[in-house]
Amino acid sequence: MSRFRFKPSDEGSALLIAVMTVGVCISLALIGVTVAQSSSRSSGVDRQRLLAVNAAEAGIDSGYVAIQQGSLTPPCGLSSPNIKSGPDVAAYSTTITYYDAAGATLSCPSGGVVSGIPAKALIKSTATTNTLGGGGTRGRRVMEALVNINPVNDVSLNKAIFANGNLSINNKTTVAGNNGPDADIYTNADFACANNENFAGSIYSQGIITLGNSCTAAGNIWAGKSITNASAWNGSVAGFAKAGGGAITLNQGPGTITGNLYGSSTITYGGCGSPGKCFPNGSPGAPPFQPFPIIKGDQATLDKWAAGGNGLAAYNVVPWPSTPASNCTPANIEAKVIALAQVGTSQLLSTACKVVLSSSFSVKNDLAIFTSGGLTTGKLTISSSVVGTKHNLHFIVPYDAAPSHPCGGTATAPDIQMDTDKQFDFTDDIDLFVYSPCDINYRNSSNHIGQIYGGSSVSIYNQFNMQFKPVPVLGVDPTSLPTLSYIPSIVYKRETV
Repeated sequence: MSRFRFKPSDEGSALLIAVMTVGVCISLALIGVTVAQSSSRSSGVDRQRLLAVNAAEAGIDSGYVAIQQGSLTPPCGLSSPNIKSGPDVAAYSTTITYYDAAGATLSCPSGGVVSGIPAKALIKSTATTNTLGGGGTRGRRVMEALVNINPVNDVSLNKAIFANGNLSINNKTTVAGNNGPDADIYTNADFACANNENFAGSIYSQGIITLGNSCTAAGNIWAGKSITNASAWNGSVAGFAKAGGGAITLNQGPGTITGNLYGSSTITYGGCGSPGKCFPNGSPGAPPFQPFPIIKGDQATLDKWAAGGNGLAAYNVVPWPSTPASNCTPANIEAKVIALAQVGTSQLLSTACKVVLSSSFSVKNDLAIFTSGGLTTGKLTISSSVVGTKHNLHFIVPYDAAPSHPCGGTATAPDIQMDTDKQFDFTDDIDLFVYSPCDINYRNSSNHIGQIYGGSSVSIYNQFNMQFKPVPVLGVDPTSLPTLSYIPSIVYKRETV
C-alpha cells in the first residue's frame, strides 16, 4: 500500500505578509508623525525661546530709555503689553534696582520712583511667552544689565536772589524781572517779607514763608513748611500758594491769591469759600531743592576764568599778596581795584585781603574780585567809563575761603561776608554778580542789576531796588548745580536664565 505525502499549502502567507507590511508602514507613519510633531514642538520651543530672549532684551532697552527719559524721577520698573511674533505672544516685566555712589541700595517701591541720588542701576528683565498647545512648555528668559548713571547738571544760575540760609527783606524793596515775571527768589531756609516789597517772580522756600503788609509776588509762593502772615497782609500773589509741610494761615488783612491754595494741613484764607480754590490736608510737597553752587578760589577755578567762555572774554588773573601788610590797607587794596578797572581788558583780582570800597569809580572793562577776606562798601557809585557800554562786575568770596559752611555770623569767619553799607549804587550799564558762602547784607539805599547768591543768610534792610539780570559766571563746580536728568551708560548686558 502506497503512502501519500501532502505538501503544506502556502495559501494565506501572502495575506499575512501583506498585513505585516501594512503594520510596518503604519508604524513607520506613526513614527514619522511623532517625529514631525516632536520636531515641530522643538522648533516652536526654539522659536519661543528666541522670542523670549528678544523680549527680555527689549525690556532691558526699555529700562535704559526709561532712566534716560525719567528726568529726576527714573522709574523702579515697567512692563510691556503683549509682543506678537507669528503664532507666539510674549511679554516682559522689568525691575530696576538703584545704588548710590557708596554702593548702598536706594529705596524704590514697586510702581514708584527712586528716592535719592543714583549712581548705578541694575536693570533685570524677565520675559515669558504663551504656552504651546498640547503641553506645558513656554519660553522664559531673564536678562540683566548694569549701567552707570551720570547726572546732567543745570549750567545756569537762574535765581535773582539765592540764600542758603534765611532770607529776610525788611522794607521798600523792588525786584524787577529781566524778561517778564522771571525774577525768582529762593532760600533753603525761611523767607520773611515785612513791608512794601514787590517781586516780579516766584518765591520758593524750603522753610516757612512769612508775608507782611504789602508783600507782593507776580508768580507763585511755595514753602517746604508753612505759609503765614506776621501782620496785616494786604499784598497779592498772582499764582498759586503751596505749603508742603504745614498749614496756610493768612487770616490777617485783605491780601489776595489769584491761584489755588494747597496745604498739607489746614488752610485759613478768606477766599476759600470759592469752589475749587483751597485744598487742605493734601501732599503738595516741598519745592524742588536747589543746592548752593560752589565757586572756589583755587588755581583750577582761576584757570577757567583765564581761559574765558560762557559769554565772558579771557580774564587776566592778578594775584595780590597779603604781605607786606600794607597791601591790605583799605586805601591800597582800593587803589589796586580802581587801577585794574581802567586797564581796558578783562581783569580778575585774587587776594586774601579784605576789600573795602569807599570811593566812586568807573570801569573800562569786565572786572572780577575774588577775596577770601570779605568785601565791604561805603557810599559810592560804580559806572561804565563810556555811558551805555555794558560791563560785568563780579564780587566773589570763594567757597573755600570759609572754614565751615554755613559760615555767616560765626566766630571763626566774622569778616568773610559781603556787607554793603549806605547808598551803594550802580549805573544801568553795570551788571553785578555777588557771591559769598557767608552772610550778604544790603543795608540802605542800594541799587543792583544782576544777581545775589549767599551761602548763609541774606538780609536786605531798606530801600533796595534790583533788576534781575543773569550774569555769566565761570568755574562753578558742576556737582553743586541742580541735576536736571540722568544719562545711563551700559557696563554690561547678559542673559542669566
